[in-house]
Amino acid sequence: MPKPHRRTHKPEARGSLFHQYAARVDAATALGQKKRDAAPDAIRSIETRKTYLNAGHRFCAWAKAQGCKALGDVDLQTVQTYLAARQTQGLSAYTLHTERAALGKVLGYSSADIPLPARATAKITRSRGPEPTIAPQHQDLVEFLQASGLRRNEARCLERRDIDIAAGTIQVRRGKGGRSRTVTLLDTAVLDALKVDALRPTQKVLVVPHELDIHRQRRVFAQTLFRQLAGGAWGDTAIDKPTATRAAGAVAVALGHSAHRIHTVKRHYLS
Repeated sequence: MPKPHRRTHKPEARGSLFHQYAARVDAATALGQKKRDAAPDAIRSIETRKTYLNAGHRFCAWAKAQGCKALGDVDLQTVQTYLAARQTQGLSAYTLHTERAALGKVLGYSSADIPLPARATAKITRSRGPEPTIAPQHQDLVEFLQASGLRRNEARCLERRDIDIAAGTIQVRRGKGGRSRTVTLLDTAVLDALKVDALRPTQKVLVVPHELDIHRQRRVFAQTLFRQLAGGAWGDTAIDKPTATRAAGAVAVALGHSAHRIHTVKRHYLS
């Protein structure tokens, strides 16, 4: 059996096990760089970096209890044992796959070396089910997010100068991976409720509470835009496949993904 491929790293930083892990994450971080300009394994998103650090914090605490003192002591079997233990805790396949991706990238292992249960769409519960009660003070914000499809950080960074009221568009200056894009609002009336005309050019437009489910609002945006473009909902047998594919690609771009991420859009936004 071939030996699992493991990427090599520079000599480890001194300090705790997590400090060594965090040093690797820092070395791989290239915030704001475009994909074509960054290294293949670069971490280009603040949220991805946070996810990797959180996964590493849990893993390092567990590994330390197993007697590991340096990141160089961590082999593939250690990672496999950890994820197997996490699986017995009843974690979702999504969480396990996320942790595997984070640990694999930082520790230098391929995901193919660490088998996990398949992720079933039917078991995805995030942002599904009945809409929770929305506080009255957040109603205008929710309607704006459902009309724009912005991510949490994109919404928080939105400034008055990024909004073209006449054209009904928003300029996202630094989206995920440092990418910029122009978003056409599905309903320009949402701008009236936010009173953007009264703001200074560089003034932030939105205050986004931590508890607000942003993914749910992006799903509403995606499904509404798809219906506008395709003439029906995803899965409608009256829509031919080329039309559905083109519409899903356009939805992917509007959400800040690349046009070929149709499977991602179908799985997490349209289904």
